[in-house]
Amino acid sequence: MKIGDLIMDCDTGDIGLLVSIDHNRLNENSSFKQYCPFLILSNGRMDWLEQMYIENECKVISAK
Repeated sequence: MKIGDLIMDCDTGDIGLLVSIDHNRLNENSSFKQYCPFLILSNGRMDWLEQMYIENECKVISAK
């Protein structure tokens, strides 16, 4: 996946835009070490999401 790709959650059908990738970014809201390298814009919100979620439960629907 690359910045600018549109991705879709395969279960819910939610669509988001991949805005940034930072492989050193840790989840600030977690009590254990968890990397969330993908910044996604979806439904007017920007959220950092886990690599496992993006790579295993989402698919690219429009590549940049």
